[in-house]
Amino acid sequence: MHREPKLIQLPPQLFVGPGVESEKMTPATNTASGWIKPEGGLWTSTYDPECGSGWVQWSMGERFRVECDDDYETCYFDCSILYPKPARILIIDTHQDLVDAIQDYHFVGSEPRSYYAEDYLDFEEIAEDYDAVHLTDRGQWKTRRTRPGLYGWDLESTVWLRWMFSEVEHIGRVGFSSCDMSATEEKKLKMLGLFR
Repeated sequence: MHREPKLIQLPPQLFVGPGVESEKMTPATNTASGWIKPEGGLWTSTYDPECGSGWVQWSMGERFRVECDDDYETCYFDCSILYPKPARILIIDTHQDLVDAIQDYHFVGSEPRSYYAEDYLDFEEIAEDYDAVHLTDRGQWKTRRTRPGLYGWDLESTVWLRWMFSEVEHIGRVGFSSCDMSATEEKKLKMLGLFR
């Protein structure tokens, strides 16, 4: 039995990459072998004017697809700020949230690709009821090395299953330095009624 989706207003989201627009968004589909992430969809992370986003900070820490100055103090990203409309968002903030979601939207891949997951979220079925799946920073840590798990999401992020934005502001190439995103995450959790 599926939970009744509620409309949720997420704060502005940061998309990293060349220009983003609804026409370029592809539907989220399950991978045949099974994986904790769908193919397609649109990935964002909560925007922070100083830090960029969880994705920016993770990319800098891992030196993943980043262009940085010589001492790695500042890294540069092509960015757009996306302003979400109220949307039906499946939020994963705890391991139990993931267990419940997999019980409601269960997909078994033919060849599990992760030690931490054999049962996966069925993103195609989720898209029938929800507009996005949002993993909080706390949810990322609570599902990181668990069974079932989301090890591989690596950070607070949202996969959008359909275009749900009222405005897109392309801010271009922006430099960010390493910083603490905890205040941004705390503010978002309070807004969503999840702060503990």
